[in-house]
Amino acid sequence: MKNRKLQKARIEALLLTDGTLIEKYNKISFANTSETLINRFRKLLREVFGREVKVGVGKGRIRKLFIVQLTSKRICSDLLRDFNSYVTSKDHIVMPESWSKFTIRELRILLRDFFDTDGGCSLRVSWRKERKCFELERTIFLSSRNDSVRKLYKILLKKVGIRRIGETKEKLTITNKEDIKKFAKLIGFSPGVRIGYDSKHWVGIEKRNLLRLIVKTYEFPKGFLQTFNSKREIISFLRSLLGSIS
Repeated sequence: MKNRKLQKARIEALLLTDGTLIEKYNKISFANTSETLINRFRKLLREVFGREVKVGVGKGRIRKLFIVQLTSKRICSDLLRDFNSYVTSKDHIVMPESWSKFTIRELRILLRDFFDTDGGCSLRVSWRKERKCFELERTIFLSSRNDSVRKLYKILLKKVGIRRIGETKEKLTITNKEDIKKFAKLIGFSPGVRIGYDSKHWVGIEKRNLLRLIVKTYEFPKGFLQTFNSKREIISFLRSLLGSIS
């Protein structure tokens, strides 16, 4: 098949985020609330390993959870050649040699898989008491509690030219205007991948549409936000723009 190495790496990326591989039982599973991502995982398994898998449905915290499970010594052995684990919070992983040979275009595809699953974007309105003004807080983030996984993400982001990256023990963040625009141009989010229920104002909106809105807010003239009377008014206005950019 064309570019099997990249397609296999995409399976590995999905497993590193919302999947597990238990070597002892040769068992692989991937679970997500997004049918888009579940179907992507199934398609990649079919293309790379010729394996058809069915989708189970479980109960998530708020939304139903789609689950793919399979047992295969052959597939597990192949995937474990690149990573020793898929992945607990304490496991140490390093970037496979094959990944270091990917082109920038291939790395962008791989990064989108990571951001589709464990990443996102946020747009918040803050009132700056000292300056007595409203401001927008724009953030792109990619979550992981595993130090070595965050390190892997930073290596990949820097390879595609995104270098100003914040980091906590739970996530990487991109807040710089230039890098947010670069992220939108080079990586972005896939159609059908939506914001989860931990968002206060943007639940259910496609991540790519909120990203487009974030980029559009850079066009606002200076002082524009100060024409509004409250955060609620600003959020309402921002939501009204979504229809024109989706």
